[in-house]
Amino acid sequence: NVSPADLAGVFAAASSVLITTHEKPDGDALGTSLALHRSLRQIGVRSWIVLAGPLDQNLLAVTSEDDDVRRFEECGTPSEEEEPDLIAVVDTGAWTQLDSMKDWLRPRVDRVVGVDHHARGGSVAGRRVVDTECASATQALVPVLDAMGIDLSQNDVATPLFLGLATDTGWFRFSSAGPAVYRLAARLMESGVDKDDLYALIEQNASPARFAMIARALTSLSFMGNGAVAVMRLSMEDFAETGASLEGLAGIVNTP
Repeated sequence: NVSPADLAGVFAAASSVLITTHEKPDGDALGTSLALHRSLRQIGVRSWIVLAGPLDQNLLAVTSEDDDVRRFEECGTPSEEEEPDLIAVVDTGAWTQLDSMKDWLRPRVDRVVGVDHHARGGSVAGRRVVDTECASATQALVPVLDAMGIDLSQNDVATPLFLGLATDTGWFRFSSAGPAVYRLAARLMESGVDKDDLYALIEQNASPARFAMIARALTSLSFMGNGAVAVMRLSMEDFAETGASLEGLAGIVNTP
């Protein structure tokens, strides 16, 4: 309900911004949060990110010491002394995906802005840019950053943008990866993204415990509905025997 330029002006006028996203954040959720965080730093606006729920540790490898990324389970909601004057909710517009933060967010909806690419959402953000033609929230964020005058090659803004674009398109395998996606990917690579290193970091960096859980999940695989439905099971005993954590299981559900 606002233009990217309008939202860019809101960000530029802020003095402090809390950035959050849906629980169990994926590559697009973290990528959008991180790209916005680094962009705000570039224009001198203080911000920090709050993430809730299990998170693939490989994704966190994209963060740096300069990034202020916090876990809700450790820090909770901001204190009165750290109350932000703007809140950005990215990659979701649904209250059901913000369970940990919703009680804190609801009284502050007049200060919430959103960037998303999903058609369905609630009234989380009063001012929002939602482009359902985008393959990722990072793609929807780029026009806002362009309106802010952000240099994507500075502060490594391009890498988290590429992370969201790549992971939400299955590394460009899904039908959502149309010409606009490839044009943006090329622009981000020209801005310094090393796609091969990023792919290896995110997708080829599994722990022994994860491999053990994949093996157990596949061993449990069964089919029903004439092969239309695939079911895998993991038990608490599997976690105990392999030493795996919930945060190490991201993406296993996609195997079948």
